[in-house]
Amino acid sequence: MDEQGFQTPTAADLASVRKILERRIGERGIGLLTTVSGEGVPHATWMGTISAPRWDQVITITSPDSRKIANIKANPRVEWLFGLDSLGELVYLEGRAEIITLESEIKRYWKTLPDKHQAFFLLYFNSSLGFSVVRTRVDAVVFCVPTKNRKVRIDPAALRAGEEAGAGEASPDPE
Repeated sequence: MDEQGFQTPTAADLASVRKILERRIGERGIGLLTTVSGEGVPHATWMGTISAPRWDQVITITSPDSRKIANIKANPRVEWLFGLDSLGELVYLEGRAEIITLESEIKRYWKTLPDKHQAFFLLYFNSSLGFSVVRTRVDAVVFCVPTKNRKVRIDPAALRAGEEAGAGEASPDPE
């Protein structure tokens, strides 16, 4: 365990992270997005995600007039929280959010959005386009199992390598 309380990741940890990310990002899912204003005030909100080809990018659509967008413009560092229904295992993704401005990219993501009728912010928008696309590029992964007092920091490169070659750089599972 390091000085921040993080334990060494195991192959089982990596498998759990992949399962959660596949279900919550690979398929359209729900995650908790936390942004911070320029004054340091946090704001957390449940957000739908759009299926992304890679777990290290989280895509969402929101109102261009939202507090989230204002916060991202002031401070692009964000954190996403994902878990399965039981919330017994949690994955935190930290990264930099960017507001996509390229029209072709915006249209591409809009076309992939299922359940457009649930995009409630479209009822209240004040700007011309009506929605903004936000992409978070993940640079840190933390996996937690609260009931087991387990917390591991996973190097995104090891997680990527594990996708290609099995378990990556993780330690064997403890007995």
